[in-house]
Amino acid sequence: MTAQSRYRPSAQSLRSIWWASRTRTGVLRHTDRRTTPAPNPETGSGVARSRVRGFPVAVVDDSTVFDTVFDLPVHILVVHAVVVLGPLAALSALVYAAWPAARRYLGWPLLAVAALATASAYVATESGDELEDRLSADPTVSMEEFARIEVHTDLGDAAYTALLVLLGVVAVCVLWALAPRRKVPAPVRVVAAVALAGVALWAGYAVVRAGHSGSEAVWLIRNAVG
Repeated sequence: MTAQSRYRPSAQSLRSIWWASRTRTGVLRHTDRRTTPAPNPETGSGVARSRVRGFPVAVVDDSTVFDTVFDLPVHILVVHAVVVLGPLAALSALVYAAWPAARRYLGWPLLAVAALATASAYVATESGDELEDRLSADPTVSMEEFARIEVHTDLGDAAYTALLVLLGVVAVCVLWALAPRRKVPAPVRVVAAVALAGVALWAGYAVVRAGHSGSEAVWLIRNAVG
């Protein structure tokens, strides 16, 4: 086996190991298709060994651009952009849908803010997965704490989806359906405005809910540590 062969357990398999270590029952199976065979334990192949509640786990230094920056998790930095740009994009979309006079000046700024919010949400979800992998291997994180983290992960994915849909609807409205200088039938404009307002409300709610769940998870872990 070559020295480059590495075994990187997925978050799901690590959680299975962690859960089995607490119950002391069950058969562990690793089915992650992205993994490669484990390295030779005699050589190590640069793989450090750790333990999760008594089970040996291979810890691989395989960080990505979404993992850390300046020794800080990328997620805790980029989420600030999401919680600001997400609601700002949603509010701007509501104004654009409800106030025809503002469309002449608000179109391109709205499109830019929606694009930045969506890009920030994408980085937040990817970096959140990296952070979740780290926490899944942390023996100090309890079941309740990790359950909160998983809820936050799901809500974060939903917020990214909502912002992605919002970006698409904003692009259609700004470039065509609600563009001031476009000759679009009145019924189409009405439908577009209603659709934009509805998606904006959904996206704003999704971002706020995801941010709130993240704050709850951080508060729970902080109180448990303290």
